[in-house]
Amino acid sequence: MAKGLPYFKFIPTEWLTGDISVESFEAQGLFISICALYWQRDGKLSIEDVNRRYKKPTALQELTDRYFSVNEGFLSIKFLDEQLEERQHISSKNSDNGKKGGRPKHLKTQGEKPTANRPLTDRIPNGKPKKANKEEEKELELEEDNKDKGQNKILPLTIEDRQLVFKEKLKPFREAYSVDMLKAFFMYWTEMNENGKKMRFEKESTFEISRRLITWKNNEKNFSKNHNNGKATITDNLSTVDNFLRAKHGDAAVDQIQGRLGIVPINNPPENK
Repeated sequence: MAKGLPYFKFIPTEWLTGDISVESFEAQGLFISICALYWQRDGKLSIEDVNRRYKKPTALQELTDRYFSVNEGFLSIKFLDEQLEERQHISSKNSDNGKKGGRPKHLKTQGEKPTANRPLTDRIPNGKPKKANKEEEKELELEEDNKDKGQNKILPLTIEDRQLVFKEKLKPFREAYSVDMLKAFFMYWTEMNENGKKMRFEKESTFEISRRLITWKNNEKNFSKNHNNGKATITDNLSTVDNFLRAKHGDAAVDQIQGRLGIVPINNPPENK
């Protein structure tokens, strides 16, 4: 692993909204496993080792040249290479600082006596004790980590981000269902509540997209069968709208508007004279 660092930076937002989120679960699992092995080996991992360890040629083919490249038989994962170079720079800096702050040999003292706490060789001219190399390295690493935390602070997903994630999850179903049906499904389930903080599907206790799509499709078929052998008439459509408005605004309000406009109520046509 990178100079003793047991972890690498992983940003959930980039994973959830990136192209990897629409790959098969097998490909996603293989990629994160490859990343872990790549980091553990300091970026020195051959495609032969990957094939021998995981034995997933199809999923590996999906990932190659899209999420990593292969040069002369060895993998290169860009976002991990950047982190490895960064850690190498910090390690070199710590090493240089350690060389400068190492204990001097044959230090001559003039008129000073060793103290009970520390010997004279561990004191510097201003009288302040010198920090050990390990302490300096820890402080530098803490400073770098604090910078990283400030730059890569993970913010909660906005509602627009969550809509995008929901949309991406519908892509695998484009061959099974029509584009119009998927659009209607998306518009219905991503409708926001009054305060604009939650979408309709987020208020459900459970929500499995594949099953919801099956139910949606069946409801469409049943609706078509019950309307003029699969063809809804204009009267049917107007009646549906009328019922919706009455359910939402009340009979009195709808009757008042229709009276002003001279519209005959759809559900109460005039009697034949």
